[in-house]
Amino acid sequence: MELPNPIEIRNDISKVIENVDFLVEFLSTKDKVSFSEFNSQWHTINLELLNIWHRIYYLTMTDRKYSKAHEKLRKILIKMLIDTNEIEKKHSKGRLIFWESIFQQGKYRKDLINHFKDVSKQLEKIHKSI
Repeated sequence: MELPNPIEIRNDISKVIENVDFLVEFLSTKDKVSFSEFNSQWHTINLELLNIWHRIYYLTMTDRKYSKAHEKLRKILIKMLIDTNEIEKKHSKGRLIFWESIFQQGKYRKDLINHFKDVSKQLEKIHKSI
């Protein structure tokens, strides 16, 4: 088995950062966003981050200098999953209403945009450390 190349991982992280920034731009500029549009982009970003996380783990087996990046990326993955769910719970308040109607109210949109901007900043730090 061949170890992943750190340069390729850096390039992949930069692609994920671009995808997160595109998601932020998409959420902030498009008036009506369906759940499937949002979820497909969000799910793709999560899968790409998981893939990168596993590849960084393989690098930590030979060189411990990547262990910090591995741990930070783990925290970002947890933040992506839990915080996005918490933001949705906060705005739906336990009511069964459509995602699109919650999103159109504006506060949910703003919280999601801020959340993903924060994730993008954290990914930039990891990108620099690899």
